[in-house]
Amino acid sequence: MVGNSRSHSISPTDSVTIVIKECIKLSTAMRKYSNFTSQSSVSALLSGSSELFYNKQEFLQSNKVNESEIDDNMSLFSAEAISLDGLVVKLRDTNLMNPNKNSAQHNTAHTNPIKQNDPLLAGLLQLRLMLNKLDSLNDIDSLTLIQPFLVVIATGKISTYITSLALDSLHKFLALDIINESMDNFIVNYREIVNAVINCKTDNQKISNTPSATASNVSNIDDTILIRILSILSIVINSQHFNSLSDSNVHEILTIIMSVACNKKKSEVLRKNAESIMSSITIKLFSKLNDMKSKTTGTVYINDESYSKDALKDVFENDTEGKDDVSETIHKNEEQVQEVTDDDRTMVSKNIESSSTTRNIEPNFGVPVLRLYLNMLLSLITPENQTRHTNSTKILALQFINMSVELSGDDILSHPQLFNVISDPIFKSILFIIQNSNKLSLLQAALQLFTTLFLNLHCHLQMQIELTLNKIFEVLLEGTNKTNKEVETDGPSKSRPPKVKELLIEQISILWTRSPSFFTSLFINFDCNLDRSDVAINFLKALTTLSLPESSITSTETVPPICLEGLVSFVDDLYTDLRNVNRQQFLLEKDTIDLIKKRERKTMFIKCAEEFNIKPKIGIPMLIEKGFIKSDQDSDLAEFLFENNSRVNKKQIGLLLCDPKRTGLLNEFIKLFNFENLRVDEAIRILLTKFRLPGESQQIERIVEAFSSGYVSSQKYDSTKLENPSENDNATVQPDSDSVFVLSYSIIMLNTDLHNPQVKEHMSFEDYSGNLKGCYNSQDFPHWYLDKIYCSIRDKEIVMPEEHHGDEKWFEDAWNNLISSTTVMTEIKTDFRTAIEKYGEIEMAHFNRAVFKNVGPSILSALFQIFVAASDEYITTRMLTTIEKCSSIASFFNFKGLFNDILRNISKITTLAIPENEILSPEMDTIPLVEIKAEDSNFVIPVSTRSVYFGKNYKGQLSTIVYFRIIRRNRLINMMNDITWKETIAMLLNMYENLLFPGDIFVEFQKKVHLTKLLAPEPVVKLNKNEESRGLFSTFASYLTGGEEPTAEEIDYSIRTMNCLQISKIKTSLFGNGTNLTTDVIDYFLDAIPEKKTRENARFYEAELLFITEISVALFSLGKNGEQFSDSLLHRLTDLRSRKDISKKTVCRLTQYVLILLSIMDNKTDYLVELLSKEIGGHPDVFDNDFFQSEEGLGFVHSLLNLVNISNYQEKLFGEETLWNILKLVTPIYRYGLITFDFLETSISNNPDISNTDNFFHMISLLDVISSIGAVGNAWEEEYENLVKSGHKVNSENPHKNEIELAIKSIDLCLKFIRDNSIFSKLDDTKRCTLIQVLCHQCQNPCKEIRTYTTKALETILCFNNEKAMNLPVSDIESLIEGGFMPLLENDQSHITDILGIVGKFYISYLENDKATNDTFIKILSIFNKFVEDTEVEKQLQQLIIDKKDIIKKLKNTSTMTTPSISPSPSPIPKESD
Repeated sequence: MVGNSRSHSISPTDSVTIVIKECIKLSTAMRKYSNFTSQSSVSALLSGSSELFYNKQEFLQSNKVNESEIDDNMSLFSAEAISLDGLVVKLRDTNLMNPNKNSAQHNTAHTNPIKQNDPLLAGLLQLRLMLNKLDSLNDIDSLTLIQPFLVVIATGKISTYITSLALDSLHKFLALDIINESMDNFIVNYREIVNAVINCKTDNQKISNTPSATASNVSNIDDTILIRILSILSIVINSQHFNSLSDSNVHEILTIIMSVACNKKKSEVLRKNAESIMSSITIKLFSKLNDMKSKTTGTVYINDESYSKDALKDVFENDTEGKDDVSETIHKNEEQVQEVTDDDRTMVSKNIESSSTTRNIEPNFGVPVLRLYLNMLLSLITPENQTRHTNSTKILALQFINMSVELSGDDILSHPQLFNVISDPIFKSILFIIQNSNKLSLLQAALQLFTTLFLNLHCHLQMQIELTLNKIFEVLLEGTNKTNKEVETDGPSKSRPPKVKELLIEQISILWTRSPSFFTSLFINFDCNLDRSDVAINFLKALTTLSLPESSITSTETVPPICLEGLVSFVDDLYTDLRNVNRQQFLLEKDTIDLIKKRERKTMFIKCAEEFNIKPKIGIPMLIEKGFIKSDQDSDLAEFLFENNSRVNKKQIGLLLCDPKRTGLLNEFIKLFNFENLRVDEAIRILLTKFRLPGESQQIERIVEAFSSGYVSSQKYDSTKLENPSENDNATVQPDSDSVFVLSYSIIMLNTDLHNPQVKEHMSFEDYSGNLKGCYNSQDFPHWYLDKIYCSIRDKEIVMPEEHHGDEKWFEDAWNNLISSTTVMTEIKTDFRTAIEKYGEIEMAHFNRAVFKNVGPSILSALFQIFVAASDEYITTRMLTTIEKCSSIASFFNFKGLFNDILRNISKITTLAIPENEILSPEMDTIPLVEIKAEDSNFVIPVSTRSVYFGKNYKGQLSTIVYFRIIRRNRLINMMNDITWKETIAMLLNMYENLLFPGDIFVEFQKKVHLTKLLAPEPVVKLNKNEESRGLFSTFASYLTGGEEPTAEEIDYSIRTMNCLQISKIKTSLFGNGTNLTTDVIDYFLDAIPEKKTRENARFYEAELLFITEISVALFSLGKNGEQFSDSLLHRLTDLRSRKDISKKTVCRLTQYVLILLSIMDNKTDYLVELLSKEIGGHPDVFDNDFFQSEEGLGFVHSLLNLVNISNYQEKLFGEETLWNILKLVTPIYRYGLITFDFLETSISNNPDISNTDNFFHMISLLDVISSIGAVGNAWEEEYENLVKSGHKVNSENPHKNEIELAIKSIDLCLKFIRDNSIFSKLDDTKRCTLIQVLCHQCQNPCKEIRTYTTKALETILCFNNEKAMNLPVSDIESLIEGGFMPLLENDQSHITDILGIVGKFYISYLENDKATNDTFIKILSIFNKFVEDTEVEKQLQQLIIDKKDIIKKLKNTSTMTTPSISPSPSPIPKESD
């Protein structure tokens, strides 16, 4: 862009060339169109009238300008003329702007035509002359370069065309970055560009140098000019140099752009362009807020600045087109806001000027212009101007405010000047629009701003938000209790239109959508605050009301879904949060959060405060009694009145403080304020936020006197500052208490005078200051000090709390009482954390508990109503899912009542607990219970009225799944109460009666206690069919022609029912979750047993009775019992057994339940004995052989034997004949033999002394019976021998192998008595003989294997000197033979040879050992002689005699070889002939 020499070819981008071209273009146009040029034709140029034909020297001489001025960067446009005003003066001084001046010089022939006709061309010519010899623009001052163009732009009497060309040139310079920061005086020049553009004039305007006038004439400026102005300003705003502008620059830009944007006279394109630029500048301004330093010093900001309320009163009074132009409003507002602060008054109200010697550059823009911007926007939406601006203007202002808040976020809290504008007048305007406007677009903009403020600043705008939300829901809830009919009959409603309500709820829905834990945060900030209303609770309750379908009667159809989404969102967030909370830790930290404790006392506090507001004498003792006031000391009462100021009536506080009897209270109250470094008026503002000043002069005097003393006490006067008093330094003003007293009184009077509408002539500053002469420590108050006080009171009224002006001022009063009086003093925020960020998961869980406790029931009520009314599948599923989450929440928080309410409501929807006759509609026919069984697949389908109805009920099916899932997932004991359990049992029984639920719930329990499966209720009709190729269910309709035939549709519905119940996992839900099972549950089941058999229940009466009883006994066995309850359960079972309307089979089953119960209790010996002897033994018709041969009988015996193994029962039961009789009755059956053997084996092993009891014979007898079971093996043995004899090969084993093995085990158990000498030695002869008889009996067992085994075993134990032999004295053996063998042989001679063989071997073994006597042989011989007719017996006897002779010979030979024994010899052995 920089040329190296004049002869060098200039590129198209050469900056010097571009500027020269723009000078030529502009000067050419000026010669052609300028009003000042008298010779603008070609002839004029040829005659030398053009400036181009004047050389430099001629020009300088004619204008009396030294050449050095041009050479030195053209001093005419140097720093001495950097402002537009200065430039005009400079031109005027050089006569360049006085073409019509009558003088001798003017009329001379050699007068310069430029000076005479067009002085603006002089600047362009000088610039051209300067640039012609330059190679680069870096060698020229930026002010010199741009100033000729700025003069053209700022000159009023020039054509629009010329102005537009100058603007185009300026636009080009900025766009091509020809003017840049590398040039001298760039910042000053940049600001001058802004000033020139904003103050642009055309030939149809009167020249004005004020920004206000410039913007006021926006309506008269041609659109082509405005387009160019906006284009240049857009470049400036988007430039990186924008931040170098001053407050006044930015404010002027805002003023003109906003004027264009809001001017309806301008084209749509122009206004939209202006709006776009406003958006850009808003982003620029508020994005910089975080880097700006607050002007407020210290930690407190006193709000005594005006919001231009008065400046807006007379807007558009002379504007016939009214709302089309807002420039007047903006600029009247501007004139007022320029008086906002001392700094602003000097900064913004003056134009930028520069002296010839010093350049005083205004600082870059900062917070002041942001505040002015907000005030500008405020002026467009304030209630006082509601009729003066169009809705589009208000919407635009609201959008820009919204953008400002979005950009600044909580950074705005660091700037109380800005925050106070937002919190008071802007929020007030928002509320006014929300409350009064029915224009949807305007209302939407206001609501968007409200939600933005809420999301960013809700912790710091509590009262504003509370008031706004209350008003919103007041509108939304209008007429919600009316029915459709009532709405129609009421005629036209005065309530807001339905579309307004729809918009309200749509906009505030963003709050719970985007704000995390929105409702909990509300609860912490409002509901836990004694001074605030229950915003969160009321919010949620309003949503529950509005979510109901009937609320659409007074709103629109979209309102209920939006509100419902809010409730669902609340439940979802709560459910999600609780999943991360440790419940044990949560319970440990119960009642540890002070806010929740305070919340729980809030109702009482409100009641006490209301009593105080009526009569403090009654209210104060109540507050002390309830602990809200620590004591009746003045200091404690003062602290309460100071801190709890919102609910307590401020008028009553004022009356209480001014009571002459409570001077101490007043003094203590004043001590609580900190007035240090505050002006007196500022201190009074703060003081009067806490109470209302009484009306009587004496009362006011007492308060002012106490205030004066307190004010002086708060100050830390530094006497050294009095020596050098400084203006605007409050520390240099040090009044004593008397001076403060007088000044305070004057301030109160001034406030009344200036703001009382009844006062016609208001006090001037002169009057006010004159009244205070000599009142400052006997001197005059400093003029500047009183000026500040006067301006503060004038600009901002001291709002008296609870002051009312009548109906026409009701909105003002409401706002002033609630908001304005509390925004007088703002503490600078240092902690920007939200309520959510301040608490951990456990604390938040406790807050959530408090919220849910209050709103849970109403939310659930709404959810259930919507679920029942909904027809959309998605909504029903969503509602039920949310309800289930509510149940989890209620369980977590241990809200038992709510938890059970949820279950009961779901139960009603399922209809499973409702009697069948109540679910049927009149048009429905009863369907008898039909059981359809597919023989091929063994699949059973019960079809009944209930199964079909339930299969049609989609909501009922969903509810059933959720119902049992809630129960299954519960992990807290005793959550389900009696009503819920009884309904659940009713559901279970209704399903069981219709074959929809199996009877065998506790299968493992049944196996353990040997219970058989329960019989299901009998169906009315049974169908057994084979599955056909078309499918099982497609042909059911053709099975029968009778009335019981179920249709295909009914079958399909029944299948749906079965699938649903299977998915519900009812068994696992009810009995797999031990936390739900308590002792009381058994009572609930037993209470459900039908009292008697009726016609209606005859089909299932006994089956249901056993079903319920088994559940009760099973639950009892699981440990859900207590000693006291066990007796009750036993008593109830006894009563059930005694019923006359039950069958023998049912009695037997109930008796077995009793036995199981007794085995658990183990302390009911007498009851057990009586049961065996009287109930079981005394009723052989019930407990007969048929019963014991059944599966039920087997289980019964198992239960009975389990009792015998219990030590407490054993002794008594062993002596009970009924037990042995039952065993004897059933033991011959193999399966009974097994359990009897186990019983006997266990009893013998555990009690070795049992052989000494009377039960020995029963036991030996049972062993004999068990051994006899193996006799069935004889048939196979015979068959086997026959097959072998016939030459067949047999590979199979004896099919009765198990019976044979059991028999052998039983024989071994008998042998144990004999082999164990410690046992056998204690047996008397009778028992010994009995044992031998049992063994001998088995020697005759038809089964050869058993017979052989027993024979060998008997030989072993009887023969002498055998390892396993008994080796008894011969006399004992003789007794066994005589008492054991003989009776048996006399009764059964089937296998006599085997038994006699044992006897013979016994004798021979004893004879060989020289233990036998003649008496022994005689007894044995007598036995053989009885059966000698048998050939085999005779052979055995002959062999026995031979063996005896051989042994005697051996014994004789042995005796001759040895010394005779000294012991007496036995009786001589008889000779053979004997």
